[in-house]
This record gives sequence, C-alpha cells and structure tokens, in this order.
Amino acid sequence: MAFAQGFGKLCKLAGFGAWVRLAIATRWRHVVCFVRVGERHANLGGTAIVAKVLVVDDDSEIRHLVKGVLDRAGYDVLEACDGRSAVEIAGADRPDLVLLDMSMPERDGVWVASEIRSRNGKDSPLMVALSARHQPSDRERALKAGCSLFLSKPCPPSRLRETIRTLLADKQDKVLGS
Repeated sequence: MAFAQGFGKLCKLAGFGAWVRLAIATRWRHVVCFVRVGERHANLGGTAIVAKVLVVDDDSEIRHLVKGVLDRAGYDVLEACDGRSAVEIAGADRPDLVLLDMSMPERDGVWVASEIRSRNGKDSPLMVALSARHQPSDRERALKAGCSLFLSKPCPPSRLRETIRTLLADKQDKVLGS
C-alpha cells in the first residue's frame, strides 16, 4: 500500500506522459526500469506503462537472447524478423526504442531506419544499430539513416542494458526540458 501511495504522489508530480525511473528491490532481485506515467495517475495511485523496445533481427537466436536480456531488465519487448514487419510494428505499436540489425535480407537496417523516420518524423522512436559489421562506413550509414548509436555484435548484455537505459533517460530529459 505504501508503494502505491508513493507512486501516486510521484505520478502527480511528474505528470501524464512523463518518464519515471522505477527501482524495485526484493530479497531475490533488484529491478530498475523506466516507465511512462499513464492517464489514471491522478485518481488511482498511478498507472505505469513500461518502455517498449522493438528488437529487429533476422537471426531468431539473437532476437531470443536480446529479448531475454531486455525482459529481465523490465522492458516490454516486441520482435520483428525482417525490415517490412519492423516498419509495420513500429507504426502500429509505437515503441520507445528500436534495436536494429543492419544486415538483413530484402530490406536492411538502413532502409528500416529511413522508413521509420520518414513515416514518423519528429515522433520517431530512438533507433540503435546493432551489427556484426565493424567498418566505419557501416557506422556512418546507420547514423545518417537516423540511428542514434551504433553497437557492434557481440554486445555484452550489461552494455546493451546500460545503453538503452541511458538513451531512454536522455529522451526523458529532453521531453521534460521542452
């Protein structure tokens, strides 16, 4: 009950749509995640919407591994196995961040990033390129297409979690600052 009251006060203070860092510790586990304050915060003690991350990779094993890391970090994880479905999911589910493989058959990550940017404009989600290709030209293409960051595979789980946490926190700060 004390948690709900404290969370309700925090939600009222932050306001609808604001990002809030939520840390929960139990005897067995410590979880830190970012949540967006939902519509009912003023009357019902706070409704939180967990940040959504879309993982796009044609390799099902990599998607599964990344999904596991992000699930344990407290994110709502969506998955896409190709570029076309990534663009559809990004349009329908409005993720907060897209983790994007740059080398996929048919439609690569550069096409996906460009397409999401052109469809959503300034409301585009954050995009992070994740690639086994390490050439500077690959990094430049990803950043030019609209990715905020370029990570090389293999990427340690701790670095992936920290990168996503930092990007979402920076996004929150920009929203609160405007």
